Parts: sequence; C-alpha cells; structure tokens
Amino acid sequence: MNLHEYEAQYSPLYKEFAEFVKTEITDAIASSHLASRLLVAQARAKDPASLEGKLKKNDLVNSNKIETEIKDLAGVRLIFYTNADVYCLTHEKIIYDIFSVETFNDWEHYPNRDNEFAQYQARHYIVTLKAGHINRPDCLHFRDKRCEIQVHTLLEHAWAEMCHDAVYKAPVTAGFGTAKRQEIKEQVDKIMIAYLRPAGINMLLVHGMSAQLAQATAMVESGVVERLARCNNNDDRYETLSDILNLVLPNCDTLEPMHGDIFAALADCVIKSRAAADCQGNSFRDGPGTTAEDVTRAAINVLNRLIDFDCEASFRALLEIYTEAQEGTVQGHIITVLQHHAKYNPDVFQRVGAQVQQTLMSLVEPLCHSEDNHLRTLARSILSCFLAPEMLTIPSNGDISDKLSPSDGLRAIRMHAIDCLFMLFDSSVRLRDKFDLLAALSNASQPPFVADYSTEVLCLILADTNRIIGLLASRTTSAPYELLVWVERFSLNNYWRARKIAADKGRYGRCCAIAEEIVDNTASLRNSINNERHYVRFKTLVGERNVFAPHWDNEAENHNIDEITKRREIEAKKYITEVTAETADDWYHTIGCCIIATVRDIAAFEVLSGFLRQLAAEKPDLICAIPRGYFPALCRFLHDILAGLLLNGNRDYYRQMLDEFTLREDCLHPIAWHCHEVGASALDTAIRVLRKAMEFNEVQAVCLCLAFAIKHHDDLRDSAVERLFRPALEYLTDRDETSWLKQVNHLPKAGEFFTDLSPEVINSTLTNLVSLKCLDNRACAVLAPISRKHPSSICRFFAQRLAREVIAEHSYEAIPWELTDHITPVFEDVPVAVGVLWELYNASVDGLVASKTGWRLPDAMFPTHTDELSTSLITRLHGGSDAACNFVFWFIMNCRPVGPITVQVTEVIMALIDNLPADDGRVEKLYGVFVRTGCVPGYEGPVNKHRDTRESVKRWQNDQRPKVRAFTRDLVRRLDQRIPSGHRVADTAEALDKLANEIGP
Repeated sequence: MNLHEYEAQYSPLYKEFAEFVKTEITDAIASSHLASRLLVAQARAKDPASLEGKLKKNDLVNSNKIETEIKDLAGVRLIFYTNADVYCLTHEKIIYDIFSVETFNDWEHYPNRDNEFAQYQARHYIVTLKAGHINRPDCLHFRDKRCEIQVHTLLEHAWAEMCHDAVYKAPVTAGFGTAKRQEIKEQVDKIMIAYLRPAGINMLLVHGMSAQLAQATAMVESGVVERLARCNNNDDRYETLSDILNLVLPNCDTLEPMHGDIFAALADCVIKSRAAADCQGNSFRDGPGTTAEDVTRAAINVLNRLIDFDCEASFRALLEIYTEAQEGTVQGHIITVLQHHAKYNPDVFQRVGAQVQQTLMSLVEPLCHSEDNHLRTLARSILSCFLAPEMLTIPSNGDISDKLSPSDGLRAIRMHAIDCLFMLFDSSVRLRDKFDLLAALSNASQPPFVADYSTEVLCLILADTNRIIGLLASRTTSAPYELLVWVERFSLNNYWRARKIAADKGRYGRCCAIAEEIVDNTASLRNSINNERHYVRFKTLVGERNVFAPHWDNEAENHNIDEITKRREIEAKKYITEVTAETADDWYHTIGCCIIATVRDIAAFEVLSGFLRQLAAEKPDLICAIPRGYFPALCRFLHDILAGLLLNGNRDYYRQMLDEFTLREDCLHPIAWHCHEVGASALDTAIRVLRKAMEFNEVQAVCLCLAFAIKHHDDLRDSAVERLFRPALEYLTDRDETSWLKQVNHLPKAGEFFTDLSPEVINSTLTNLVSLKCLDNRACAVLAPISRKHPSSICRFFAQRLAREVIAEHSYEAIPWELTDHITPVFEDVPVAVGVLWELYNASVDGLVASKTGWRLPDAMFPTHTDELSTSLITRLHGGSDAACNFVFWFIMNCRPVGPITVQVTEVIMALIDNLPADDGRVEKLYGVFVRTGCVPGYEGPVNKHRDTRESVKRWQNDQRPKVRAFTRDLVRRLDQRIPSGHRVADTAEALDKLANEIGP
C-alpha cells in the first residue's frame, strides 16, 4: 500500500479499525475498577496530509509498504485523570488481555538523555487482533492491521495538544521567527517541568491519601471491633491489626468510631491467636503462616498507639497480655513499650504533666508484691525509668534546661519508686535480681545530662542518694560479698562527688549540708563492711573493680586498675603464709565464699587462680585436705590446683588428687584443661579422661580431649589420632555433636593436622560436620585444609549436606552466605572446581535443585567471574548436550555478579544461547540476567545499571552467530524500553519522598 492507495481506499478502513479497538478497550475498562477514571477515549485514522509529511521526513514517500513502515495508521488515545490510573491500566495488563501487543513496541515516553530530554510523556502500545477476534466474520478485514494505543493523563494530554499546535505544527518560514520559536519551545518545556509534572505528582499523592482514607473509613463503618472478632485464623488477625494500626488509628480523632471496647477486643484477639494453630502460608508467604507471637506483637503495637487516647486502659491491656505471654520476646516488647511511656516526654508532659507516670505507678506497685519473676522484672524496668535523671528537668526550646523545680508529682513518684525497688530487693532470692535492682536504684543518684540545672534538682538527687545509702547500710550485715563490692563502689562514687559539693559552699549553697551528710554516711558504711575479714579477703582474691583504701584517699586511684591489681597479687601472696593447719578451716570458709562468687567476667578470678596454684605448690597437704563438699564449685579451679601440685615436685599428692577426681563427672572438664597445659606427657591421663567422659556423657570434656590430640599431634603422631581423635570424633558423630569446633578453631596447627589425616579419618570428620546446621567460620577453617588435598571428599560432603537439607528442619543451611569468604581459597584450581560442581550437579541434581540453599553454591565457589571460569564453562558446552546446557544455565542463573554484567559472564551466556533452540523457554529467562538490577543506590540506580548493561552488550550485535545477534538486538530493545520507564519511576519516587518530608507524618 502506498500513500495514494491509503488516501483513496484504506483510510476509512483504518478509521473503522481504530473505532473497533476503542470500543473493545473501553468496554473492558468499563467492567473494571477504572471505569470512573477514564476521562476520554479517542479514535482516528492518520490524516493523509500528516502521513505525507511523516513519509517525507523518513524518506518513505515512494514506499509501497507503508503499512509495515508506519505503525500509527490507526490510533486510539486513552486519557485518564492521574498517573495512578495509568499505573493500574499498565500493571493490570488490561491491554494485553484484549490484544496482541508487539513485543518491542510497548513503549514508555519519558524525558531522558537518550531522547534529548524531550518532555513528551505517554505510554504507547502497538497492537494487533488476537485469534479470537480475527476469526469473527466482522473482523476478517482487520487481519494484519496495526493500531497504536496512546495512554495519557489529563495533564499530559493537555500539554501534548498545546505542544503539537504551538511547536510541531506551527508554520515555519526560512529566516523568520527562529528565536521566537525557540522561546516558545523553552516555555512549553518549562510548563511541563515546573508545573504539570509537579502537579501530576501532587495529584498522585492526593489520590493515594484519598484512597487510604477511603479504605480506613470503610473499615470504620463496617465496625473495627466486629471485624476483629470475625477473624478465624492468625493470618486474618494479623492483617486486621495491621490495618487498624496503619489505616484507622492515624485518622482517629477519638475512640468513638471504634463502636465498641477495642481494648477487650485486642485482649480477646491475643487469647484466640494462642488457641489457634498457625495458618498455612498466604499466597505471598513461603513457609509457615502468621504465628501467635506475630499477632501478639501486632496487638501490642496497636495498644502503644491507643495510649494517646486512653493511657490507663491501654496500660491495663498491656499488663494483661504480659501476664499471659508465654514468649520472652513478647514480654520484652511490652517492657520496651511501657518504658518508652514511663520516660520523660516533653510533649506529653506539657499537656498532662506527670499523669502518665502516675497512672503507670498505680498499676506497677501491686506487681512488687507478686511472686512471679516476670512481673517483678516488669516492675523493676518501669521503676528504673521513673528514677532516670531526665525526669527532673523540663527542656526549653534551646539546648540547655530551664532552671525549674521538679514538680511535686515527680518528687512523689521518685520516693515511691525507691521504696518499691527496696521492697523488691528484700523479697528477691536470686543474686542476679538484686544486682538488677541496685542498678535501677543507682539511677536516682545520677544528675541530669544537661549542662545546667537548678539547685532544687541537685538537692533532691543528693537527698535520694543519702536515703539510698542509709537503706543499703541497714542491709549489709547478711548481704553476699558480691553485693558488698557493688555497694562499696556505689558509695565511693557518691563520696567523691559529695566531697566536691561540700567544699564549694558558694556555688551549691544549701546542698552542701546534704553532701556533708553523704560523706559521713559513706565513710561509716565503708568502715562497717570492711570490718568483716572474710569480705576483705574476698575482694582481694576476686574482682577487678573492687574498692580498697587508696581509692578513698586519692580519687585518681579509681582509674589505676593495673596498680591495684599488683597490690592484690602481693596481698594474695602474703595470704599463703597465713594459711596453716590451725587457720585452715577459716581459710577454707574464705575460699568457699570466693569460688561460689557470681562474677560475669572470668578475668575477675585471675588473682584467686594464682593464689590456689601457689597454695598447692607450697602447701599441698592443706590444699588436698579441702573438704570435698567444696569441690562442685572448686572444679573450675581444679586445673590450677593440679598445676600447683605438679610444681611441688611431690608426685604423690598430684597422683592422689588426679586419681580421685578422674572418677568424678564434674571434674573431667578441668582435668582435660590441665592435660592441655601439661602437654604431650599427659597422653595417658587424657585417654583416661576421654573414656570416663564418654561413660558419663560429658561432651565438653570429650571435645577438649579431641582438641588435645590436635594440639599435640606433632609429638604424638598416630597415637593422638587413633587413641584420642578418632574415638572422640566417632562418639560425637553418633550424637550429632559438633561443639568440638569451638575448641580447635584457635589452635595454630589445626590446619596441618587436618591436611595430614588419612582419607578414612577425613571422611569421618566430614560426616560429623554434615549435621552442623550452618557452616560457620570455625567449620570452614577445618574444611579449607581438607579440600586442598581431597576435593572429591568435599564434593561428597556437600552432596550429603544438600540431601539432608531437603528433609531437615527449617534452620538447616547446607550452603550459608558466610561460606563465600572461605570457599575461595578452597577451590583455587578453577577447572577442578568446575569439575567438582559438575560432578555434584550430576550426582545429586534433586538435592542441589530441591535444596533451599543449593543455588548459593556457584556464587560461593566463584565470587568473581574470571576468564578461566568462562573458558571452563564454555568448554562444557562443546557438543551442545542438554545436560551441559542445563548445568551452565543453572550456574548462570545462580551466580549473581555485583555491578554491570561482566564480559566474561556475557561470553558464557552467548555461548549458551548459541547451543539452545531459539524457542527454548530458558532463553527468555536469560534476558532476566541482564535486566535485573539487584540492590543499587539512588533513585536513578536501576536506570544507570540498565544503561551500562546496554552499552556492554552492543558489541554482540555484530557477532557471527545468528542466535546471538538476534538475542542481543532483542535485549537492547528491551533495555531501551526500561530506561524511560525507570526514569519515570525514579522521578516519581523522589518527588513523593520530598512531598512526604514536607507534609510530615
């Protein structure tokens, strides 16, 4: 068809075709939720005069095939109100459902550097009829006809019409009006950039806000409480609670729209969630459905927001959930929420004063009388917040606090909180709980963090501090020594602060009298607790931050830890002379107090360990006479005692204690440590310990014996392997126990040990590691030396792990992420590594493919794609076997390079394309390798990555292989389509973020 034939004969046909297309698509839109959003639908055949101009411009005026050269002989324009409407039309594939869209003519027009930033914006589709239409009698004459569908917003349409008339169709006379035409174009572009595009973004934002409000309103009108009650599984409950939190509450002015007791409904929802079995996964979930814990957390978040409406009811509901909660994480979440509201909040305090804290105090006080440790923990956490120093000041608009007096409400809350904490302290049994309560009480002695605060605030802090010291003094008589250490350190810190205040009467005024009283009371408390000689011995032998006389005489000594440690060690050596047959019982009591001390830092026992070692070396008869009732606690120091007895030279005491305590289950672990210190000569002892440990099922002692074999392998050789390592490993493997890795990871010669093992022992080691849930750094340190000499064993090892993962519990990971850092040196020979992976793929394809983490293996083995790797993979493809194609395809799809696709990866993909049939489904998936962007920074990150990828693949358009050329041309067209679409998405996202920041939450 030429231009004359179109004008004389075919123009009406194309007009009829355009009208048919318009009718079909408007009917489809009318039956969708977009029915009210379509403003105008227009249809037209291209005007012959306009067509002639276009043909001349493209040098096609004499063409006899204009129906193939020109795509818009028939045209339909759809005009919607907002960008959101256009988004719905395009992403719901309404046009694709009706027509056949030419693959590479679904085009987004948006300004970018590839189109010289032309401001025209629209979405274009070139469509033909589907088979169902063509076979209809009334559509036969539309066969092979194409129609261009343009999708605009109202603003885009208005701009395009104006631009069409004012710029593109304006009369042009040579040598006249050039500057004015340029000015008009610039002004037209400015209208789009400065006004219409921001207006479209704002309309999109308004549309989203309106839709959200409408959704929230519909939920309120249908009854929030009723909907929550109708939920019959945990997925529904979680979804409803999320809607309440994110849609309803942000729009609530009061609780009246709830039309019911929302607090009772939330509590009932949590109870029902625990009674219900976890749902199966939703369509968007992979794995188990929503758990009762998920529902409970969602309910807690809702109650956190409801506090602004009714704090007492919300607090009571949270306490009820806390009381019934079975998960520690849920209780921790509730504590965090309540602590947040117990703390000082300037906005809330300005509105209601201390009302929130007073309400919480009234609810927390009864918890102090509870015998439930969880409720007591909750009470302590909230009471601690009431004593926080920031509660005493009200910040002004500046950075420095106004010098305002603490309110009477806050004074009463602090006093009440201190009383409640001491009530909890007196009724607590566990030492750990007492420490936590003392830490909470210490908050009351801390000054505010602001630079300036009133004298009244300081007086209140000092008065509370003095009161706490007095209350502590009355409780030191029977207190454990660990608590006395804390009390003395607390007293010392307040002693030096009070001395400074008392010495500066001109600045602190009436606070000085209280400070002087603190100085006297702390000195009295110090003298009282240091009159107990066992306590003085205790803090000398145990502890790192203990307080001694120099600390009270010179404040600088507080920070001189090394000097104090030296003094403690000197004093401990003097104690050796005090231990005699006459004083032994008294010293046994001291040692008993020291060994049962609850100290979190093991370094606190260094002086005690040295004391016991030296005592065993100098007075073995006294150390061996320690009552055996002490030994359950003394066991952790048994290796020090044995080392001291060994130094004594009299082996009778040493052998006597060793023979006696090798028979005790609780002593095997320290004796095994002792073997490590003695060295290779302790082989027989280590063997005895191993046998007893396996008999008593003492796993950690078995692990230490295994580590002993590795540590002293150079001296013991085969004896270490056959008599220690192998039986210990077999015992641990039978119990799926891999904790031995913790003991051997730090050994310097572990790598050499595993390199020298026989294949049989290597396989036993790897069999043990199959049960490890995750191959962490410790496991990889063992795998690395093994795999350098036994890659086939590593292959079988991974095959076993992948097969186990298919049937194992959810937390099992055959190939974890952190393997990447260690697997690189393991497979240094790339051809061998590819061969291992090939063997693994073919030997257990079901395990490799069905496994949850098998896809990570190629990425872990080859973090960088080198030329050598490309050559190895392409070599596998020679011959074009389907097995080789499957393997390389699986490798490419699971090896995810960072940044633009490298030349090496592209070479492998192109070789694979050449070996696959043109219509193979895998070809379409290979397009995805190039168009995926991964995590890239910035709004324009995906667009820039598409552009870089497009430039990198253009060289393949001239490749000699036909399949490669066709694939590359299609790929470039696809990337060309994604770039303008990506620009629109990026601009919209950036603009919406700016608007959201301006509007605020």
